[in-house]
Order: sequence, then structure tokens, then C-alpha cells
Amino acid sequence: MKSRIIILFGVFSLLVTIIIYVLFFYDVTISDRTSDWGAFGSYIGIGISVLSVTLIYITYNEQRHSNEIERFELHLKTMLGTFSELIEKKSASLDRHYQLLSVHFLVPFYDISNYDKQKTENVCSCYFSNIVNTDDSDCIQLFKYMTLLINEIKNKNSFKTLEKEERMIELSCIIPTQFRFLYFFWLTYNNDHPLLQYCYENRMFFFDNDDETILGDIIKLVCTGTINKKSSPVTIDADSIELEDYSKETFDQTYNRLFNDK
Repeated sequence: MKSRIIILFGVFSLLVTIIIYVLFFYDVTISDRTSDWGAFGSYIGIGISVLSVTLIYITYNEQRHSNEIERFELHLKTMLGTFSELIEKKSASLDRHYQLLSVHFLVPFYDISNYDKQKTENVCSCYFSNIVNTDDSDCIQLFKYMTLLINEIKNKNSFKTLEKEERMIELSCIIPTQFRFLYFFWLTYNNDHPLLQYCYENRMFFFDNDDETILGDIIKLVCTGTINKKSSPVTIDADSIELEDYSKETFDQTYNRLFNDK
């Protein structure tokens, strides 16, 4: 948009130069003297010079933007390489956490239109705190590194919105499903709603066949609140709820047990 305005300014300057000349010398016949043509060239050269400087400035800015993107791509590639290595080292632990969490979402779809957003977040936080030990520094560092990666993309001012969306899609394709699944619960546990919404909007939390299970709707409710039903706020300390005896119960069973006395 800014480049277009600058180009229009350069073209406008050239046109104004020509129009002014025509208004004052429209009745003058074409001269056969070299000095007259030289004077005309000097005058028109003003407009052409403005246009040339404008184009040079735009070219410089485009080149600078291109170089900045290239440097960032290299930086991002390095971060992704390091991140992939870290995930590989913790793959056994991540897979174990993923299996324990996914048990609660294996049932077919059921209606959650009467679920409260805050209560749903509380259940997700309970699952996370009871399955992923918050003292597991290696896993927590991975989640923080993932946040750093996303914020690098999100806060890159020189990136256009479409460029940011493309990088987020690339990231979601590279990061294993198990880790993205756990990352959703970690963000929920930490009440990072802005990042939850940003990740959801950029398809970070779209998993294989999640539209066939309760997980897709749970994620949508937590990230956007679009299935939210107004109710009195309920505060629960996620760390204080023990789930050892309920490790295989479904999400609706946990929800009803905690909030509906069922």
C-alpha cells in the first residue's frame, strides 16, 4: 500500500510538470532550435527525476524487505532444526503424555452446547496438571520454545498477514500432532487466551479427524468461546483435583462429575 502511494506521487509529479508546461506553452509551435529543446528537456527532467528517485526508493525498500525476510527465514530454519531435535529427544515422554490425554477424547461426537467455556478450560487444565508433571522441566521448556517460535512469527512487523499465515501453516505441518495436542493443553493450563486464539485461527490445533470426535468442539470452545453459555464464574484449582481414579473417563464424564454432581 505504501509503495503504491509513493509510485502515484512520482507519476503525479511528472504529470503536473507536463500539464503546467502545456498550460503556458500550448500555442507555441514546435521549435527547430537545439537550445529550445535543451530547455524543454531540462524542465521535463525535473518530473522524470522525481519519478526516478521514487522508483529507486521503492526498489531499495523492496530489496531491504527481501533481505530481512531471507535473514529471518534462516533464523527460523535454525530454530526449527533445534526444536525438532529437542522433540525427538523427548519423543518417548511426549508420546506417553499424549496417549494418557487422548484417552479422554476417543468417544464419538456428543452435544456440548450447554458447556461453559471456563468450566471446560478447568477440565482441560485438570487433565494437563495430572498427566504432565509441571516439574518436568524438559517438557515445559519445549512448550516455552514453541511459544517463542510462534511469537517470532506473530510479532514480525515486516511480515504481511498472509506471510505470517503461511509460516504458521508450515510450522503446524512440521510439528508432530502429539506435541500440538499437548501444547493446546499447556496454553489452556496457563490461561494464555490470546495465543490460544491466534494458534486456532492459524490452524495450529486442527488435528486428523478431530471433526469426528469431541476434541474439535472442545478446542473451538476454549479458543473462541463460540459455544459459550453464560453462567456464574466457577474457579477451580486445577492442581488440587486428583484424577488418578478417573484416568479413563471421557470428557463429558469428567465435566459432569466436577460441575453437575453426576
